[in-house]
Amino acid sequence: MAKKILIIEDDPDIVKLIACKLESAGFEVIIAPDAILGINAIFNKKPDVILLDLILPAGGGLAVIDSMMQSMHTNRIPIIVTTSIEDEEYKRKVLEKGAAAFIQKPYTISQVLTEINRVCL
Repeated sequence: MAKKILIIEDDPDIVKLIACKLESAGFEVIIAPDAILGINAIFNKKPDVILLDLILPAGGGLAVIDSMMQSMHTNRIPIIVTTSIEDEEYKRKVLEKGAAAFIQKPYTISQVLTEINRVCL
């Protein structure tokens, strides 16, 4: 059975590219364009890994992480944060909140696949 990857990202161009590449690599892809829909997808779809943009409509990525960490049903799902924010203190805060990895935008699909394989296995 294919691993389910939830992409929570509001940029449709990024979503299209990453989803296509992940599907080609054999993953099942779920997409949510904002924080609220992302949280709903986490609880309803139970993904194996989450690719989470931090700058999102309807609450932002930190709200998604906080919501996930409060539930024993979702607090062990690995989160790979993707962001254009270039602040080491902010990165540290995100990792302390529970993210498994932090990828700086712009990134390559190979970086994403490396992190997915690292946190999934």
